[in-house]
This record gives sequence, C-alpha cells and structure tokens, in this order.
Amino acid sequence: MNKFLKMMKTERLPIYLSFFLAITLVLTSCSSWSRTATGTAVGTGAGAAAGAVIGKTLGNTAAGAIAGAVVGGTVGAIIGRNMDRKARELEEELEGVTVQRVEEGIAVSFDSGILFAFDSSELRPQARENLRKLAGILNRDTDTNLLIVGHTDWIGSETYNLG
Repeated sequence: MNKFLKMMKTERLPIYLSFFLAITLVLTSCSSWSRTATGTAVGTGAGAAAGAVIGKTLGNTAAGAIAGAVVGGTVGAIIGRNMDRKARELEEELEGVTVQRVEEGIAVSFDSGILFAFDSSELRPQARENLRKLAGILNRDTDTNLLIVGHTDWIGSETYNLG
C-alpha cells in the first residue's frame, strides 16, 4: 500500500491536480470571465491530460502533465483572445447587428427587416454595406467556418415565405 501512495504522490498528483484545477475553474467561473480565461482553463486541463499521456510514454508523467498544461493553457488563451477580438471587431464595424460569443464561435444576428423589404429579394443598401463589411472581416481569417440561417423577413405565412 505504501508503494501505491508513494506513486500517487509523485507521478499522478500533477495530473489529478491539473484536472481538479481546470474543472474547478470551469465550474466556478462567473459570467464576467472572458472567453480568454475560459479558453485558458479548458486548454490547461486538456493539455495536462495530453501531456500526462505523452509523459508516461517517455517515462516522466509529472513533467509531461506540467508541460502539457502550459502549452494547452497558452493555446486556449490565444484562441479565446482571438475570438474575443473578432467579436469586438464585428460589433464595431457592423450596424444594426447583435454580436454574441457562443461557446467556441460568434453569432451575428441582423435586426429583423434590415436585409430585405417585404416581398422583395433585393438587399437594402445598408444591408449590402453590412454584408460587404462582414465578408471583408471573415476573409481576413481563412480558417473561419460559416453557418448561415434565416429567412428574408418575418411577415407572411410560412407557406408564402417558403413558396
């Protein structure tokens, strides 16, 4: 039993500690936490786990977990900061839109009626400008994935609008 306890203290403690800290940070995070901080916490936990596996293979689980936590935390912080920056940029450059950070992404919602007039397939002038700006922002980052959802307007029945 002493050998087991000694192994727990020396080899696996950093792993358990990293998981515990990452989970604690995520579960106790408040809404004022930035996505950068959340990305750092999640990246640290994931990096610690991956580092521990690699470290075990190389013969030093503790060093692997620590190195993985540092790398994972750094990568998570960079991704979170980039997404926060992108959301701010969209909010500053586009008019009549709502920009929200949603998990790992950004939701951009155009106000109802801003893109098309009722019974028209022509974009309004302000909508054209907003979509040009949005396209320009999205084209700056070539690794952006895009999901477009919506309808031309909310007036009329579903049968009419989809017909």
